[in-house]
Amino acid sequence: MSTRTGWPTRVPLTQALADGHSFVDTESSDGDDLRVLVRPLPAARGLTLFLEVGRSTESERQALERLLFILGIGGGVAFVLAMAGGFLLAGRALAPIQTAMGRQRAFVADASHELRTPLSLIRASAELLKRHPAKTVESNMASLDDIVGETDRLSGIVGQMLTLARADAGQAALSLSDVELGELTADAVRQMSLLAEPREIDIDLQADGSLNVRGDPDRLRELLVILLDNAIKYSDSGTSVQVRLQPLAGRAQIQISERGRGIPSEALPHIFDRFYRVDKSRSRELGGAGLGLSIAKWIVDSHRGTIRVESVPQEGTSVTVELPVSSAT
Repeated sequence: MSTRTGWPTRVPLTQALADGHSFVDTESSDGDDLRVLVRPLPAARGLTLFLEVGRSTESERQALERLLFILGIGGGVAFVLAMAGGFLLAGRALAPIQTAMGRQRAFVADASHELRTPLSLIRASAELLKRHPAKTVESNMASLDDIVGETDRLSGIVGQMLTLARADAGQAALSLSDVELGELTADAVRQMSLLAEPREIDIDLQADGSLNVRGDPDRLRELLVILLDNAIKYSDSGTSVQVRLQPLAGRAQIQISERGRGIPSEALPHIFDRFYRVDKSRSRELGGAGLGLSIAKWIVDSHRGTIRVESVPQEGTSVTVELPVSSAT
């Protein structure tokens, strides 16, 4: 119960009679806050005396005000820090999503650009055939060859895109078994030598012993074909491609080296990016879409291996793949 008259009024006295005591908040003559205890005392002749004991609560009031001030300041600072931390954590949490969305947009844009050229050439060849319906098939063989060639190119690009899309979605399952890497490499070299002969390029294979890896034989063959195909395409005519297979500290190392124009140093960090090509005009001429090395890196990563590329402009390029050997080695 509060009063500002300095001394208790009738109400707290009545309450003290009923309850045996009462507390009153009031002020002193100096304006300080007081708390007064009122207790009735029986007296002679049926009279009742009241004992009033008071003390200043000014220190408690000031302490409470300071506490409220500190809580207000602390709460404001905590709110600001929580907001800043929330924005920071949200930014970090959204960064991978934003990166993935950016890569997806870039992938769609690059794919659209890459598919536009063969589609345009197919359409142009078909329109040429349409303008001359009376001509024989033999006289239109050039246009038909263009259509077939660009269709094959489209099929290859779509197949590579499908492989990468399945890899991104985690749907490109591997069929693992013990693979004798020497036999697989020799077979891939034999197969790709047929493509190297027209350019008078020799493929020299050096294999040290038997090396077994745990992997998918079809994907490993695809890896070798991609690397050998790139080496043949970008080698100078009349040179050779060196293939070296050897054990190295519990791993199987495959090194494919060619002597060609090489890769500029500023392009090396990007060669595994999708649709990236160092020489776009030459890649187009050779049928490349810039997806081969992306697939090669995915295959190596899926087999818990590493792949690196070293190149010196005008001297050549070397690709080194290391895969963990299996217990069968």
